[in-house]
Amino acid sequence: MRFDFKRTIAQGTHKVSQNVYIKDPKLWWPWDLGDQNLYQSKISIKDGKINQDVKETTFGIREVTSKWNPGFKKDVDVTFPRSTYINGKFHFIRSACWGGPPNIFVGRTEMSDYRELIRLAKEMNMNNIRVFGWHPPEVPEFYQYCDEMGMTVWQDMISLGTGNIPSDEKNLAEIFNEGVKVVIDRRNHPLLIMMEGGEEMMFRTRDPKFGRDFLER
Repeated sequence: MRFDFKRTIAQGTHKVSQNVYIKDPKLWWPWDLGDQNLYQSKISIKDGKINQDVKETTFGIREVTSKWNPGFKKDVDVTFPRSTYINGKFHFIRSACWGGPPNIFVGRTEMSDYRELIRLAKEMNMNNIRVFGWHPPEVPEFYQYCDEMGMTVWQDMISLGTGNIPSDEKNLAEIFNEGVKVVIDRRNHPLLIMMEGGEEMMFRTRDPKFGRDFLER
């Protein structure tokens, strides 16, 4: 589909919003629930016939929700009391942690290695990968391949494995800014079923209250 609209923009910095509706979209599913339908958007900004800028993004359409497990008793059951649903279907998560960028284990890693490792995870009957706290966000191709292969991802957005971090606002602002950048860079990927920050922050901290406040912020 093609959608055009015109706005006259004055000099300076501006934010322009426009809603685009896709009729009867084909939904994205994990590999064991359905097809991995993906869309590509191409957005261009023109001044007359001159193309000033263009941005291409691949994305999928899906709904992720979470529900209390049947029989859950508040203040009694505290371990993994919720389940994940994608497009209304129960997503029975079979997962493992992605144990750091592959090149820390096997040396220089080609993009073909990434594709093969994700394929092997799928062959093991996994349907989710967790990119956890002390692991930096993965390369863009990792998320591309997971989108294409129907592998969901649980993404820690801040690369920290401890709560023993500087507590001054300047350093905290840098940490939060990194988290925001990760969200913006990854949010169009349908593979994402959860984003959160803090790898065992409550276990590895000199000040549990500070760690809790930090995570809530």
